[in-house]
Amino acid sequence: MLLRVTVCVGLLAIGCDQLGPTNTEPPLPSKLQRDDAIALIRGLDIVGRVDRADAKLMTFDEYVRVAGPVRTHAGDPQATPTVGFGLTFGQDRPVWAVAISGQVWPSGRVPVIFGAVPPVSPTPYPPYRWATFLIDAVPGTFMVIGDAGVGDAWPTVFGNLPRPSRDRRRSRRYARRCRCHRGSASAA
Repeated sequence: MLLRVTVCVGLLAIGCDQLGPTNTEPPLPSKLQRDDAIALIRGLDIVGRVDRADAKLMTFDEYVRVAGPVRTHAGDPQATPTVGFGLTFGQDRPVWAVAISGQVWPSGRVPVIFGAVPPVSPTPYPPYRWATFLIDAVPGTFMVIGDAGVGDAWPTVFGNLPRPSRDRRRSRRYARRCRCHRGSASAA
């Protein structure tokens, strides 16, 4: 009888290890929840109509590794973006990557003219179809637009970005469950 209990508990413990990843890193710190991050971006004056929105919490280094460097966009959606933004601090800094599709103006809706007032009012920029915004997760403030585009309706790279905070929470829950079963195995 004791042998059967030990074998059953052992199989349960082995099966528990196969339920999910064993990564037990703590979740990333963030002042905002996912819905708060999306609401912050929706409230920016450079965001118009929103057809779809999603957000993922990760480190800045994880974002750059998958999406590439931050790209600064001109008002003209057909212009080539400038690569790089000079963000070299805090590569492990937690950021929310928030993708928005609909109408986005990465350089503002209307050109900003410095100096003398132009003789006619400047033509408003056409909107981009999507953008990926980065929020500094610890203070919960908008950082920069990571990328924007007009070709597709949704940023294709967004699906490849990790969701480490969810995976880390799930891993800790599974690890806790497994430790509980292992503890009962040693007691049997």
